[in-house]
Amino acid sequence: GSAAPRLAAAAGPATEAPPRPPLEAPTPFPPAELFTPEFWDLIRLLPGRDGVIADPEALYEALQNGRDAQRYEATWIAWPESLAEVKRDKVGKGGLKVLRGLVRCIAQQEEPYVRAGALDLLHDLTFLGMSTKLPPHLIVEFGLVEDLCRIAAETSDERVLQVLNQVVLASPRTMLPTLIDAGLIEAALSTIEDEDEETTGMDMLAGLKVLLTVCRISPAQALAAGVFDRVKVIQNPAMITRRNRILSYLRPLVERGIQTNIKPGGVTYS
Repeated sequence: GSAAPRLAAAAGPATEAPPRPPLEAPTPFPPAELFTPEFWDLIRLLPGRDGVIADPEALYEALQNGRDAQRYEATWIAWPESLAEVKRDKVGKGGLKVLRGLVRCIAQQEEPYVRAGALDLLHDLTFLGMSTKLPPHLIVEFGLVEDLCRIAAETSDERVLQVLNQVVLASPRTMLPTLIDAGLIEAALSTIEDEDEETTGMDMLAGLKVLLTVCRISPAQALAAGVFDRVKVIQNPAMITRRNRILSYLRPLVERGIQTNIKPGGVTYS
């Protein structure tokens, strides 16, 4: 009968658990940066509407950093899906500013090394990268085709022509008359006819490639733009193969004596 009191005495008085320390607020994640450093440098340094390049050396370095990022960084820059997205998205606005700034750099002549750097970056954006590759249709939507065609006609630069060729390939067929009106074919023809010492064979081949792409899509529109007569006179051995491929698309129309009446709404024959 005395076992229970002895057990209670051995257990001693009941003790309360120590109070828990107050909960600390969780460490917040650092806020996500809207732009990567490379993207922000381009937004900050590329020329605006006035075309002024405030710091050419810093801009050239930013262009080179952009090229490195395009090769090795999967998320360094973001492009809007369309022009409509630019109005409601800050990142999209940044992409538009970068693209327009690059074209302004290419168009100016006061800083030739900046022009070369901008050309290289635009080319890399068009052809390299996975998630960061520039959708060619944005060049059309942002109204930059005419600027690039004018630059191609003035410089006969292979890289500009390659970008334009990519634009043609990515655009719907119904867009071709608009591209031609912007000076696409004339830019390519002026390149293959350019006698400037700085115009290389690769530049001329790039011009022929643009013409070949147009001929594949719509030989009638290429014929109406005078491609046949200006290409058939080419005698440069390095360009004969591509010249012959272009003529193979156009010669059947010429031999059949087709007169073309090209309109943006379609192609009709008379």
